[in-house]
Amino acid sequence: LAGRYRFNGSGGAVVNHGMLRTADGGYVAFVAPGVQNDGSITAPNGTVSLAAGSQVSLDFAGDKLLSFTIEQGVIDALIEKQAMIEADGGAVYLSARAADSLMSAVINQSGVIAANGLNSRGGRIVLDADLTTVSGTLDASAASGQGGTVIATGERVLVKSGAHLNASGALGGGEVLVGGSWQGKDASIRQATATVIEKGAKLEANATAKGAGGTVVAWSKVGDSASVTRAYGSFEANCGASGGNGGRIETSGHWLDIAGATGSAAAAQGLAGDWLLDPYNVTITGLTASGDWGSAGGTDTWTPSANSSTILNTDINSKLEAGTNVIVTTTGAGAQIGDITVDAAITKASGASDVSLTLRAANSIVVNQAITNSGGAGKLNVVLDADNDNGTADGAGIVLLN
Repeated sequence: LAGRYRFNGSGGAVVNHGMLRTADGGYVAFVAPGVQNDGSITAPNGTVSLAAGSQVSLDFAGDKLLSFTIEQGVIDALIEKQAMIEADGGAVYLSARAADSLMSAVINQSGVIAANGLNSRGGRIVLDADLTTVSGTLDASAASGQGGTVIATGERVLVKSGAHLNASGALGGGEVLVGGSWQGKDASIRQATATVIEKGAKLEANATAKGAGGTVVAWSKVGDSASVTRAYGSFEANCGASGGNGGRIETSGHWLDIAGATGSAAAAQGLAGDWLLDPYNVTITGLTASGDWGSAGGTDTWTPSANSSTILNTDINSKLEAGTNVIVTTTGAGAQIGDITVDAAITKASGASDVSLTLRAANSIVVNQAITNSGGAGKLNVVLDADNDNGTADGAGIVLLN
């Protein structure tokens, strides 16, 4: 009578091959150890929840689904989503939970999940499992308002080539969060240990008409020595063509590789946005004669390829020239004291926008190659901030210009 329901059991799967549609504001909830949708589900202004576990509670208010909680996992929790889910103006949640830490709960998402904006803001899409794989489209965009929120997280997150995560909006970008929130500060969003975004994947939170760019994040637990973020796709948080400031992009992990990543947080008529790179020790380097670079590009997807991260100077150059501020920051721990070393020239060779390059090291900054503004009407402001360590300076770090 209070609108709280608890379902439990060790049954099989809920499988949909048909076409389900609710009234306006309605809900669809699939609850089972395994959930598969090969058909279509539509809940305008409502909620679609796919929950894989052995005990799940649902909270309702009248004919509205407020929330759901997986209270107990299952040995092989699985959600497979191959077709269409639409909840324009509402929310879509996919969540799978394993029985214990030795098991694996899996979400395989292909096809399209859409929670587009019907009024002032886009909808909300959340995927959360031990292994979350996205190969289709997650669309929380808004044609006439601000973009919504797309969250894909879990213990390990893989965004495959061709996937499109979209929280763009006519009047402002929303949020696309993969593996965690901005700087991992939102405790309600699980932080991944490994996040991989393949080349050919696109994450965008643009303002498409007028307004500020949104937030795009590729994150794994920066404080965990086993954490790795491989962000090779396209990341966009641009302002609208009719005005506004650029948004913010973060690619962070204890070990970080962004080789070849493209995109920007630019503003044609406003202030440039930021691209934050946050590993532990990091060396800015260039390609060798054989086409290799430092520790980047390892073949083991889920684990770091080295103790310290490597960022290509050309990846920094391209973002500055595209009108995006670049911030590289480190936090020392253990054997990694949080140095930043510039071993390849950083050059802004073009671009009309004023941008900044900030190197903010927990310990020392060693500049062995030039940092230069060699072309374009836009200015390049350079900030070298050593001994920072998130503001708790201990007097050990220096800036060394070789």
